[in-house]
Amino acid sequence: MEDEKIAVIRITDDGNGISPADLPHIFDRFCKGNNGNFGLGLAIAKSAVEFMSGTIQADNDQNGAVFEITPPQAK
Repeated sequence: MEDEKIAVIRITDDGNGISPADLPHIFDRFCKGNNGNFGLGLAIAKSAVEFMSGTIQADNDQNGAVFEITPPQAK
């Protein structure tokens, strides 16, 4: 059995994090946070990552928001 290697791009910030009420919806088109303008950026990011067969997810940790992108694995 071969060892599987998975790449993950992890982006964190030191802000207030994402509101728990907003967290399930932040990748929806036109979903804006308190300082958002259009609510399209994360929807576009999700579409681009999923188009390439990758995944993107968001959560909070003790320091702020955390985004993880897992690109498709080479075969």
